[in-house]
Amino acid sequence: MTSSRFVRPDEPATPIILQPRDFGVLRALTEYRLLYARHLQTLAFPGTSLRRVQARLRQLWEHRLLNRYFRPVLFNGAKPVTVEPAYGLGPASSGLDVDGHVLGSPKEPSPMTFDHELAVADGLTAVVAACPLPGGAALVAATPATPLYRRLHAGSASTPYLVPDGAITLSYPTGDTLTFYVEIVRADVKGGNDRLLRKMREYASLNRDGRFRVLYGHEQLRAILFLTTSDARAEHFRQLASTLAHSRRLFWFGSYQTTEPSGREVTTLTPETICTPRWRTVDGTLVSLLEPSRP
Repeated sequence: MTSSRFVRPDEPATPIILQPRDFGVLRALTEYRLLYARHLQTLAFPGTSLRRVQARLRQLWEHRLLNRYFRPVLFNGAKPVTVEPAYGLGPASSGLDVDGHVLGSPKEPSPMTFDHELAVADGLTAVVAACPLPGGAALVAATPATPLYRRLHAGSASTPYLVPDGAITLSYPTGDTLTFYVEIVRADVKGGNDRLLRKMREYASLNRDGRFRVLYGHEQLRAILFLTTSDARAEHFRQLASTLAHSRRLFWFGSYQTTEPSGREVTTLTPETICTPRWRTVDGTLVSLLEPSRP
């Protein structure tokens, strides 16, 4: 019988013995929740071909350790087609011990945040895959939102605080260790420009008060990277930030995807581009993650 990409077989085709790399997959998915095979290749299978990674992920899927999720995509008015599957934790992962943490029952991803979470993964894993970084910079950590929420809840904070979608911490030959927060803005912000400006002001205020050091352990916040669906929207956000009275140097802007002639949306956050001058400051200057100057 021909195997299906979409319907899990009643019985796995082959037996499986879990290896350290498989626990690396589970560990990554507890933090990111949704990942493509190319993301997991970077995080759990470095040096392994994508084809072999996909074959192993299929085994884990057949054994119900992973779930597969497909998003329909419409190309040029044609009937919906499917692209690469995203992976999440499957029902058989419940009860497994990963780094001393027993996994609970996995939650189904929300269709409302599906693309959002994968865009964050594109950015963070691109930095990991780009290592070693040019110019002597080194990656300290690429952290998605879930571990940041854990740090927040483990602390003594009694009121809600901003939790970025991700954090990238780099060290530089100058001796600086600086963190960049990632904010993905896919849809129109509820409350419009006023709400987005309030969020920027809150970021600036918390940074001035040293709260990110207390909440997340980030000693120096270099910039908040606002990433959106197009260069035009990024330019709109940049102009909006120019109305701020203070801390304008804290905010950088860019897009995270482009649309091919076929109508397919593809990420621009790749290992080849993530550290190039692709971010625009409020004053319009193009900058890169490899520039360690403080805000």
